[in-house]
Amino acid sequence: MSYWDVPAKVRDLQIYQETVLVSQFTDGGAAAGMYTCSFQLPVNFWLDRAILTDVTGFAGDTTAVVIIGDGSDHDRLNTGTPSVATTQTIVNLGVPSGVLPVTTAFAPRITVTGGSDFTTFVTANVAKLTLQVWGYMVR
Repeated sequence: MSYWDVPAKVRDLQIYQETVLVSQFTDGGAAAGMYTCSFQLPVNFWLDRAILTDVTGFAGDTTAVVIIGDGSDHDRLNTGTPSVATTQTIVNLGVPSGVLPVTTAFAPRITVTGGSDFTTFVTANVAKLTLQVWGYMVR
């Protein structure tokens, strides 16, 4: 077994978190609704993982899925299209895609898409989710 100290240039784990209600999403017209988080991921933040917690299902459409992007890469913080149609304690969003250290600060954009107009989500239920973005600052 071997052991080595973490270099001084790496700071401890940081978690950015925000809870979003379905009523805070902007109806993108058609089947998608979007929300841009109020926090920004800073330059040199090394993306490790993004998860959703405390999901109250977007029950207005049983095909509801989520992607989390950076404004230019629509799914930078996730892999695949995880379902948010049902209530779940944790949704693993998979491995972040693209360049892992953030080179330009950005506020994550959450997009929920279903098989019907997004207005159905807003009027049919009280859906919510909490996004957590885990990573490390590298100096």
